[in-house]
Amino acid sequence: AALVGCGPGAAPEPEAHHSESNDIDAQIAHARRAQLLHFDHRMTQFRAENERLDASATHLVFFGDSLTEGFAELPSAGDGRVSLNRGIAGDPIRPGMYADPSVGLMNRFPESFPPVPIAGVHLLIGTNDVLDPGYDVETLKANYRDLFDAIEERLPGVPVIVSSVPPFAPAHPHYEGVNARIAE
Repeated sequence: AALVGCGPGAAPEPEAHHSESNDIDAQIAHARRAQLLHFDHRMTQFRAENERLDASATHLVFFGDSLTEGFAELPSAGDGRVSLNRGIAGDPIRPGMYADPSVGLMNRFPESFPPVPIAGVHLLIGTNDVLDPGYDVETLKANYRDLFDAIEERLPGVPVIVSSVPPFAPAHPHYEGVNARIAE
């Protein structure tokens, strides 16, 4: 049988007739690799941008997933504060079943919150957590609490504006009532 590998240092696996399960596993592995490549690319961008930041300016950090990243050019606050886009597509709070273990907001605080004056944080996260097949509202609530605690520890007293998880179209079974349960 022909051998196929999964990247440098990976043990080759024999190529076999793919069952539906193997196809799903391959799709998951591909999605994880793509997510990790994008995560690494954005982290490199953040580090380079952080080196160029004006330490005398006040900054607003937009922290989240693709819904944040999609705003490539964030508007200025109009008062001299500099907006930092720290969104990464596909990012959860913490990795779930399908995410690579090195991704997630909890794994990128130094790059997302550089040592410059930060006046506020806008948080838009949760869509990828809710979409994860291993989703559990209690775990999501605990992850939010841990995230708020970590932001407070890193940026004591800095206000955090939290956007709710936007609705899905078509409706996703995990979404129903998620914002109310997270707010509890």
